[in-house]
Amino acid sequence: MTDNRKNTDLVMVVASDISGQLRGKAMPLRAKVLRTQTGVGWTGTCVQITSFGPIADSPWGPRGDLLIRPDYSTMVDLSMPEYNVNECFVIGDIFTLEDDA
Repeated sequence: MTDNRKNTDLVMVVASDISGQLRGKAMPLRAKVLRTQTGVGWTGTCVQITSFGPIADSPWGPRGDLLIRPDYSTMVDLSMPEYNVNECFVIGDIFTLEDDA
């Protein structure tokens, strides 16, 4: 697996919510190999956050833990030294704990 990052210690693992915004969780880039296999812990209500901020009403409520498994082929490097920006993100696939078994 190649390391596409420039000079950052964290990578944001993201998925799209119901309003089309990317939401996710940052993780240490040094955990790249482990998190490719196990994923990053996430809660299902994160996909119900509206574009205005609050969590949308739902008949389901929080229904257990989820995992976002990073797909490093989607990594985007946002490094812009002229603006002191040094970030990257990667799109992930959402799994339930049962999917992962």
